[in-house]
Amino acid sequence: MKKALLVLIPIFLMSVAAEASFEDAADSIVLVNQGDHEFGSGVIYEDYIITSYHVVEDSEDLEVAFSTGETVEADNLAGESSTDLALLEADIPEQLQPLELADETTVNQEVAAIGYPYASELDITEGKVLETGVTLELQQENKVFTDMVFTDAEIRPGNSGGPLVDQEDDIHGIVTAKSSEGGYTTSLNDLEQFLQSQNR
Repeated sequence: MKKALLVLIPIFLMSVAAEASFEDAADSIVLVNQGDHEFGSGVIYEDYIITSYHVVEDSEDLEVAFSTGETVEADNLAGESSTDLALLEADIPEQLQPLELADETTVNQEVAAIGYPYASELDITEGKVLETGVTLELQQENKVFTDMVFTDAEIRPGNSGGPLVDQEDDIHGIVTAKSSEGGYTTSLNDLEQFLQSQNR
């Protein structure tokens, strides 16, 4: 009996710490509005906002809403359809802290997808990295993405553009698509290369 208690207590403490960590990252997530009721999510990185290319689709009429309640116009600086990544510029409230990129992504790593599904309240869904280096084919859009990350964290419409983060609040990818078993995000490698191409 005593041994069982010694095992259960550390597991409980880890669970509480993980939940708190994911919630800390939530303040850095934004709601992206393309207009005509097209919504997605994004994440503050340095002085910019990273989101999905298919969320903004070269649109010039963009707004972003922050966790502070402020809504401002945003400029679409760059987009890359091959990796489904885009970079936005907006006046970010000073009290909001940007998230950083992770060092690496490993299978079975605990992660969370954070975003604004259905353009409603912020949502955090926890899970694990199931696979890396995955090829994703979207037949309806006639698109193929390589080197994707597959997670069992639940993804809902509107989560696109939001980040996949670890317990240290570091970014592992940007949500691209959902599936019945979880969802797909860009890889850390593609994200780093995209940012480097924009001198970020």
